[in-house]
Amino acid sequence: LRAGARSAWTAGASRLSECSRPASETAPARLVISVASLSALAVGVVAVASGADALRVAALLFFCVVGIGAAPWQADTGLRLAARLTVTAVTSVAVLTLGSMMMLAVGAWTPTFAFGILVAACVPLHVLGVHLALRDWAGLHPAWEEARSGNWVPVAVASVGAVLCLGSAAAHGSIDPRFFGFLSQIGPLWYAGLALVLIAVAAWPPGREHEIAIPVLLLLAVATLTPALLYEGPRSQSAGKHVDLVVQIVTRHRLDTSVDIYEAWPGFFGATAWLSEVTGVRDPVRLATFWPPLLGLFRITALRYLFGQFLRSAHRAWIAVALAILVDPIGADYFSPQSVAFVLALAVFGLA
Repeated sequence: LRAGARSAWTAGASRLSECSRPASETAPARLVISVASLSALAVGVVAVASGADALRVAALLFFCVVGIGAAPWQADTGLRLAARLTVTAVTSVAVLTLGSMMMLAVGAWTPTFAFGILVAACVPLHVLGVHLALRDWAGLHPAWEEARSGNWVPVAVASVGAVLCLGSAAAHGSIDPRFFGFLSQIGPLWYAGLALVLIAVAAWPPGREHEIAIPVLLLLAVATLTPALLYEGPRSQSAGKHVDLVVQIVTRHRLDTSVDIYEAWPGFFGATAWLSEVTGVRDPVRLATFWPPLLGLFRITALRYLFGQFLRSAHRAWIAVALAILVDPIGADYFSPQSVAFVLALAVFGLA
């Protein structure tokens, strides 16, 4: 029994060590996350004071979904990027969900005051993260040189393809989705762009991780942003019902519905209502329309982390992520509680 326990402990420690890297290797990601989070918060505060609504939405949305979740993990200098972003997503969702449910439960809907508490807790942690990353500055230059020495041709090809796809979608204007949706109306330029993105993902031999990761991210952008740009609202009709529940919380500070499951489990609706009020999203329909690309960033992170737990090659893990994006039989990325639950399930399986 002792020998078996020792063997299991050794295997577990080996698996955990794969999620960890020397501090010099993780310093670039830690520095970028903390500096970006603090900068987004500062820009958001200035935007609130100056009345720049669009800038406020973008800056504070980034801080809420990335800065809040990343703050508690910035002191951990060993977490790899995939693991760091996965626990960031889980933490952000947990804070927004539990915080909003607590406000609803006690009947005190004070989103601005609660956000101020989070800011007071997160800013020192990010300042500490910047300090620790700068302390490990010695490893930044080699990491940057390594990234520069990679093959950027697939990234360039995928970027051209994404510009063709999203440019044609933006120029097309809104359409009335019929059978097959936008696919029968978008035109050949979009298909040419999609082909370039797929070629960038599949045609080049394995290299450095960014050479495959960026094309897969652009594939996600093409798949999720195209409908958001072409349709006048969310592509799922159920999202309209969920928007109504968010509006109830924003206006009445409570849920008033005959469906027991919404009354008992208002976490998603409370979290998005809190997010809407803090970021200044005046029309939750717009949030619901662009929910798939926003959530897609968390989903792709959780998928990369999960596949990386049992695929030793980073290239194979990203190919698996690309296949999961292309062949999505569930389609549960629309504005709904199950969209977040699906991402959390991927993260939980990966962490477990």
